[in-house]
Amino acid sequence: MEDITGVKNRLHSQLGGYPQWLQSGINKKDNFDFLFQLDSESDAGFIWGDRGLLYFFYNSITKQVEFKLQCC
Repeated sequence: MEDITGVKNRLHSQLGGYPQWLQSGINKKDNFDFLFQLDSESDAGFIWGDRGLLYFFYNSITKQVEFKLQCC
């Protein structure tokens, strides 16, 4: 992408912090905290659409884990 646009891709896999949304932000449910995001990585065999990220959230009250997918 950098070859075409001249802009380095800033999206990446990460643990903790704040999610780096691929598209507009997802409204997370009450009491769900951001855990991590997984970027598409062809070398690891993780491809979410043409370009995508998986976002994982955790509810410490109910012990539930949820994930959201954004791709383009």
